[in-house]
Amino acid sequence: MNARFLDIALQAAIKERYHEYKEAGELWKKALFLTRKNVNADYCRCRADFCLSSIFTRKRLL
Repeated sequence: MNARFLDIALQAAIKERYHEYKEAGELWKKALFLTRKNVNADYCRCRADFCLSSIFTRKRLL
């Protein structure tokens, strides 16, 4: 598996956990273009969509 993909996906997941949805969405989009597997591409696309839509719909609880 591509080490760069894993690094960016991990960064995106961390940003998402901290409710930093804009940054997470952008990182998921980056990861989408680095993966070679369809299942990973689908996952990245779903996470990016979720994060970018959450910018306006979810409040940061921290």
